[in-house]
Amino acid sequence: MTRNRQEQLLFSLPEDAPYFNWVFGTDPGGQPPSASVRLDKALSDPAFIWNAVASHAAAGLTLPDGWPVEALRANRHFTDLNAMDESVLFAERLNLPTNQGPRDLMRALLSCEDGDDELIGNCFQCHIDDIGVFHELCWNVRDRKDEPLYRARLLRATRLAAESGLGQAVFGARLLTLATERGEAQLVLEAAGVSADGANLATTAMLSGQIERELLMLAKSELAKGRTNPGQNRALALLLKYLWPSEALPPSVHDDPCFGFQFKLADLQPLMDDAKRRLELERALNDQTAKPKSPAPSLQDVLKANQNNK
Repeated sequence: MTRNRQEQLLFSLPEDAPYFNWVFGTDPGGQPPSASVRLDKALSDPAFIWNAVASHAAAGLTLPDGWPVEALRANRHFTDLNAMDESVLFAERLNLPTNQGPRDLMRALLSCEDGDDELIGNCFQCHIDDIGVFHELCWNVRDRKDEPLYRARLLRATRLAAESGLGQAVFGARLLTLATERGEAQLVLEAAGVSADGANLATTAMLSGQIERELLMLAKSELAKGRTNPGQNRALALLLKYLWPSEALPPSVHDDPCFGFQFKLADLQPLMDDAKRRLELERALNDQTAKPKSPAPSLQDVLKANQNNK
């Protein structure tokens, strides 16, 4: 969906629409947000249609005329128990907090220049329609690829979540950074530890190799800053202690009192967290492929999940 089309849908909503109440909250004594504030907020929301449809359905209201077919399908799915839409259900499940790993991967692949439907469908073992519905409803990036500010805002929000100490967001930030800066789906798949046909690549050997490469890059970066002492260069210290056999090191390293530096579990925690996220992604992708017949989430679940994912 283009920016202009999204603006049209936005202006079709009244200022007290459930979407704006969901975004800004309700203040009985306060003034509603101005049109420019509402516009800026909605245009920065990659899941604008999903959030608007879900909030309207939860309030028992119908959408204005002229909304896209994906919005109408989602609205019927939410409001008519006899009209379950498998593709909307796919998006609904992918939006749940328990599926953050696959959701992060889907978002990153959709953000890649060469992340086409066929590649994503093979990776997730899902229908092409599932991908199109998720994109239009939950992660609108393809039709706004020529808006660097919009793409930068999405990346910044993901990085802020990671920098705020939300461990689960680090994985997504890494994938979206690759997608935004390099635009190559294969690089995203390799970073996630999966192949284009959905097979898992996150073997112990590959994880060990990636950990070593990342430590080497970090150590090199610190060495360039003049931090040649392992006590100052944590990445170098980890390499010396865990990955390079001590008998292969020159005598000067053995004589260095810093070589006996005592490490805590926290030193390895970021690397362990990354490996854990990869294993969780493997399990979640396998679960997604299996498509268990679990009950459809309620509207309350959908809105709560969206609130957590904003």
